[in-house]
Amino acid sequence: MAGQSRPSISNAHLNAFVQPAIHVLATMVGIAAQAGPPRKHSAITDAEAVTVMIGIKGDYTGTILFRFSERLACRIVKNLISPDREIEELNSDVQDALGELANVIVGNATGHLDALGIQALMTPPIITMGTNVKFVFPETDELVVVPLATQDGEIEMNVAFAMQGPPMADDERRHPR
Repeated sequence: MAGQSRPSISNAHLNAFVQPAIHVLATMVGIAAQAGPPRKHSAITDAEAVTVMIGIKGDYTGTILFRFSERLACRIVKNLISPDREIEELNSDVQDALGELANVIVGNATGHLDALGIQALMTPPIITMGTNVKFVFPETDELVVVPLATQDGEIEMNVAFAMQGPPMADDERRHPR
């Protein structure tokens, strides 16, 4: 594919996000996911119906995006909060639940990064809904797309970050600006 190549982000850093995503989807949502091969991009275009973005600050800065089709987003939320009720539209319940799901995944990922000696803090999620949305990242950020295949469709996990200067001091970890 044009504009795509193998990423230079280490497998250990990518797996810090992939493994929590697979685990959280299985344990909290009851949906099995399998990661496809990572690929490098420079921008995200034609976004799916729902995108959840969470920022990262610390030794790395950047953004983690999870993109879902409307059908898959509704299925995830049905499994997560309302197994006895059909969810057929993107409403505030869907937004809130997907934001919380992304929080749990990225929160777990920051623990995996910490085990690798990388300090990372996360921002609250931002949810966008609709199609034909374009996300462009700074040239310093490497954007790696990891597809997570499920029986109900694909979740596209986008990891865009760049290493920042020296590691954070202990005081900044406790009191981020």
